[in-house]
Amino acid sequence: MLFCPVCGNGYDDKETCPNCEEKLAPRFDEQQMQSPLVVVEDMIGVGYIHMAKELLEENGIYCQIEGGCLLVPELKAAEARELIRVFLKGPDEAECAQKVCPGCGQVMPDYKIMCPNCGKVLED
Repeated sequence: MLFCPVCGNGYDDKETCPNCEEKLAPRFDEQQMQSPLVVVEDMIGVGYIHMAKELLEENGIYCQIEGGCLLVPELKAAEARELIRVFLKGPDEAECAQKVCPGCGQVMPDYKIMCPNCGKVLED
């Protein structure tokens, strides 16, 4: 049995606590929990990493944040990377128009506003 972190009420296989209606942690399969953890994203920005964590958990993938990195079970890493790419990173970079950073020459998608290589803010 699991317990609600807010009111302490016991629950089994529920999404919200029947007592206080707090959103409860998802349950993950045993095979996933025994798989070694690997880094799937080394992200800049607290908001981004927490959005990715929430997205993965909603899709049944266990994850944890350590030192600015998002870790998932190795057996779910490819699925996690694809979910993050599709839902959080925007269009496929191969399908986008490209531009070149005037500071360092890095080629990147046209929608980027800051160079991922040197950090220069790009003007349109």
